[in-house]
Amino acid sequence: MPNRSPAKALLRPTATLLLGSVVLAACGQKTPQTTLNPASESTRAIYNLSELLFWLGVVVFLIVQTWLIVSIIKYRQKDSSQVPTQIHGNTKVEIAWTIVPAIIAIVIFVFTFDTIRKIEFMPDEAAGNTLNVKVIGHQWWWEFQYPDIKDANGKPLVTANELWIPSGSYIDVKMTSVDVIHDFWIPGLAGKRDVMPNRESGLWFKADDVADGAPGVFWGQCAEYCGGQHAYMKMRVVVASPADFQKWSTEQSQVAVNTTLPESFTKNCIGCHVVRGTNAAGITGPDLTHFGGRMTIAAGTVDNTREHLYAWLDDPDAVKRGNIMTTAIKADTLTEAEINELVDYLESLNPGTSVKGQQ
Repeated sequence: MPNRSPAKALLRPTATLLLGSVVLAACGQKTPQTTLNPASESTRAIYNLSELLFWLGVVVFLIVQTWLIVSIIKYRQKDSSQVPTQIHGNTKVEIAWTIVPAIIAIVIFVFTFDTIRKIEFMPDEAAGNTLNVKVIGHQWWWEFQYPDIKDANGKPLVTANELWIPSGSYIDVKMTSVDVIHDFWIPGLAGKRDVMPNRESGLWFKADDVADGAPGVFWGQCAEYCGGQHAYMKMRVVVASPADFQKWSTEQSQVAVNTTLPESFTKNCIGCHVVRGTNAAGITGPDLTHFGGRMTIAAGTVDNTREHLYAWLDDPDAVKRGNIMTTAIKADTLTEAEINELVDYLESLNPGTSVKGQQ
C-alpha cells in the first residue's frame, strides 16, 4: 500500500470535522433555547454585537489565511538544492500587525461598551410602564414573586417555574438564592445573571409585542452548575398581551379553585406546599395554588400530564433524582389510591387562563 503524505492523511478527517461543524451550527436557530431569534430589546442588542464580532472575525480570518497561503506557495522551496532566501524581520509588517489589531480591539471595546450600557441601564421611558419581579433560586426550581400584584391575602403574588409577563412592558427583575449560586438565563429575552445567596442581583428586559390570545413561550435555564439536577432547573416564560396578562394575574391572585384538600394531601404535602384558601401553608416547596394550569412538572423536567404527574408522585427520585421531595415521598410511599386522589386534586387546580400543552 503506497504511503500517503501527512497532508492527504489529514484531509478527510478535517473535511468531516468542518462539515459536521457547519451542520451542527445550522441546527441552533430553531431550538427552544436559541439566542439567534432575539425577542426583546436586550437580546437584540446582544445579538447585534455578536453578529458584528462574528463577521469581523470572518474578515480577519480570511485575510490572515489568504496571506498565509499566498506566502506558503510563493516562498516555498522550489529546488531542493537551493536554500530559500532567509528573512530576518520586517519593520513595516511588524508595525502593521501591531496597529491593526489595536484598532480592531478598540472597535470591539467601543461596541461592547455601548451594548453593556444599553442592557444594564433601564431607559427613562420605562417609568410608569414597569413590572417588578423577584426571582428566588432553589435547588432545583424557580420561585417568582410579583410585588406589584397582590393575592387574596394582600401578599405579593407567588408562582413557580412559570413566569408570565406582559409584552411591551419593562420587566425589572431582582434575584437572590436560598441555597447555592444559580444563574438566571432566558436566551430569547435576557442575558445571563448570577443568582447568589444573601445578595441581590438584577437585570431588565422588554419583550416584543404579541397579539391577544397568541402568547409567546420562551424557555429558560439555570446556567450555573448548582448540583446534581442543575440541567433540570428550567423555567418557562410566557409573554402575553397586556389584556391577557391582566386576565391571568387576576385569576392567579385568587385562592385555589378547589379548596377542599384530600386526606392524602393533608397527610403528605401540607408541610411543604402552599395552596391559598386552605390551611396548606408550607414554604419549602413550590406554591401549588394554580398548579393544574402549569405547563411542566419538576421545573420543566416533564410535561404536566396525568401520566407524568402519577409517575412523579409514585417515585419522585426516579423522575428527578435528589430533589428535596424525596425526603417526604419515596417509591411506594403512597398507595395507588392515594396517588390517583392527589392527581385528581392537583389537576383540578386550574383557574382557566393557561398555555398548558404549548411549548
